[in-house]
Amino acid sequence: MNKSIIGGLIAICLFTFNVSQSHSQVPTKMGCQSMEKGMEFFKSKAKEGMLFRGLSQKGHITLIFLNKLTGSWSASVILPTNDPNNMCLVDAGTTGELVLDDKLVW
Repeated sequence: MNKSIIGGLIAICLFTFNVSQSHSQVPTKMGCQSMEKGMEFFKSKAKEGMLFRGLSQKGHITLIFLNKLTGSWSASVILPTNDPNNMCLVDAGTTGELVLDDKLVW
């Protein structure tokens, strides 16, 4: 009886922790939007700053954003076939770190 009560309490604790973690992160919706709206999202909601931008060999511009406090990151592209004022979110994550010259920066 004691083992089942302890097991139930552990399950409740794990469930509660998991729910609180998932609600504390900004949900990321993939897709395209105007550059103005995209940049505002990264700055105000995700609190991510631009870490990298580059022109790919395929002709699109890649933008990488990182929140140095939480480790959340996002990657977006500006495709040459789209309106140059549109950016498309292509990937995002909740665990990231900035590494320069083999040294962890944050």
